[in-house]
Amino acid sequence: MIGAVFAAAVLLMQAAPATAPPAPSATPAASASVSPLTVTGRKQQSGDLDPNQVLCHSEPKLGSLFPTKVCATRRETDERRRNDQEQARDFQRSIIVGKQAQ
Repeated sequence: MIGAVFAAAVLLMQAAPATAPPAPSATPAASASVSPLTVTGRKQQSGDLDPNQVLCHSEPKLGSLFPTKVCATRRETDERRRNDQEQARDFQRSIIVGKQAQ
C-alpha cells in the first residue's frame, strides 16, 4: 500500500506541468536595476579587527545537553585558544616521549 502511494507520488512529480511557463521578455523591466555593490572577496586581516570587541558564542558543556554561552574579548579568546593548543601539543608530546612535560 505504501509502495503504491510512493510510486504515484514519484510519477506525479515527474509529470510535465499542464501549462507552459511564460516566455521571458526580451527587454528587462524598467524598474529592475543592477546593484552598484562590488564583492571583492577580501577577508578582514587580524590587524584590522578590534582586540577589545566582545564576542559571544556557545560551547558544549560536558554532561549537559544545553550549551553554555561564553562572552570574551577577541584578545581573551585568542589567548585561550593559544593556551589550549599549547596544552594539547604538550600532552601529545608527553604520550610520544612517555612522560608528561612540566
